[in-house]
Amino acid sequence: MRETVWLALRPRDLAAALELGYSCGNLHWRVRFEGAVLKVALDGPRETYLARLAQHLADGRARIIEEQGEQ
Repeated sequence: MRETVWLALRPRDLAAALELGYSCGNLHWRVRFEGAVLKVALDGPRETYLARLAQHLADGRARIIEEQGEQ
């Protein structure tokens, strides 16, 4: 079984959280929530996900917290 790598994101505020969640939903990404952190399962190259999140990250609406693998 392949290990899932998760990209953990923390939105700046409630409005940013709604935008981030909406974006991830439209992209049909697998996500899970841990409190105020949104975790995205990386099913492809990390760069692909970062490119889609570039505007959220560049303007500070979200920041990367961690990446972790789980089985």
